[in-house]
Amino acid sequence: MPKTIKSDARNIILKVFNFCEQEARGQAPIMPFNQVYKRVSAATDVSQGFISKIVKEQKNRINHRNANYNAR
Repeated sequence: MPKTIKSDARNIILKVFNFCEQEARGQAPIMPFNQVYKRVSAATDVSQGFISKIVKEQKNRINHRNANYNAR
């Protein structure tokens, strides 16, 4: 069964698609692959600071989950 995707997520998907399509047309990355936060920011039109915050939150959730699992 297909997953319902809200309009905000659809817009981000389209931005990433357009970013990738632009790279494909140029047959090269728009910016170096090792500049991950900058690439994600350019692809999603979201600030690098906000991306950093999201990544940090996710890492904290994973670490917390692992700590709870290991405490058993």
